[in-house]
Amino acid sequence: MSEWQDTLRVSEYEGVLAEVPLLFLHHEGLVRILFNVDTTTVEEARQVEGFVNQILSRLPSLQETVATASFKYYLFLVEAFRKSYGDEVQLPVATDAESLKQFYKLTTIYLPNEFEAGYFGLGFECEFEIEHGLGIRFRNWQIEEVGDEEEGFSLD
Repeated sequence: MSEWQDTLRVSEYEGVLAEVPLLFLHHEGLVRILFNVDTTTVEEARQVEGFVNQILSRLPSLQETVATASFKYYLFLVEAFRKSYGDEVQLPVATDAESLKQFYKLTTIYLPNEFEAGYFGLGFECEFEIEHGLGIRFRNWQIEEVGDEEEGFSLD
């Protein structure tokens, strides 16, 4: 679980970050872990290894919860875009949570300023909302908010 520690670094634009290879919702690849703005050094990031590892170990069990919430958000977007733009909107077609999985992938795990179990955000690239992405914020391991990617990194 702690292989992410080997990739810890400070980025001029993103602050302290690490990367971890993950398989999540049928997509495999490197996922960034972005530490909060109060974490300014690699040494500080290493001090929360248990918190990060807890999130990484629980992520697989959250996949279906994420898929269901993402599909509900997708349906909301389809309706909102059709009201605004009519039938000219070109969105990927998904009939259920499973068929939507191919249209988005996890790119970032956002960590809060105050570390508490089950409080973090997820950011996704997605084909059904290319401009704003998809964000999901968790508190106590339950989804607190779903929306554009800002929801994933809006951690108090």
